[in-house]
Amino acid sequence: LVFLEKGLANLEQKRQNLIADAGATKPAAMKTVPRYQSSSNVNYDKLFQITHVPVISAPVGKPLTIRVKVSSSAGVKWVRLRYRSVNQDLEYQTLSFLPMSDKDSYQVTVPSDQINPKWDFMYFIEVMDNKGRGRIYPDLNKETPYRFVKIIR
Repeated sequence: LVFLEKGLANLEQKRQNLIADAGATKPAAMKTVPRYQSSSNVNYDKLFQITHVPVISAPVGKPLTIRVKVSSSAGVKWVRLRYRSVNQDLEYQTLSFLPMSDKDSYQVTVPSDQINPKWDFMYFIEVMDNKGRGRIYPDLNKETPYRFVKIIR
């Protein structure tokens, strides 16, 4: 009990020091940046047309196929899938979508050995047009910027 009380007193002193130090600092000035603006005033909300039916579940031990429809007035340079297990210790992996026979349709399959059955799965989609302008889907400014797939065990 003596050691616990001594440790608690030490923590309380550190907390008081942090509060005192916080009063001596000034917050950084905030700069407002217009959403999706560039020097050419391109409206990035209208740059790409993206249609995607999210995959919400998948059986364990099977590959996962994801489809998306993407178009752009400048033409689509590439479409990529960024994915990982729902485990923050892991880095995102990347796979390129391949064009399908349907106009503006793309598909990618994540091999089953890249889906760890211990965790659920998450992904988002990156697109780039032929002028080097890009988008991430889902849009962070509108919704959660990734999709979750429940792995059925």
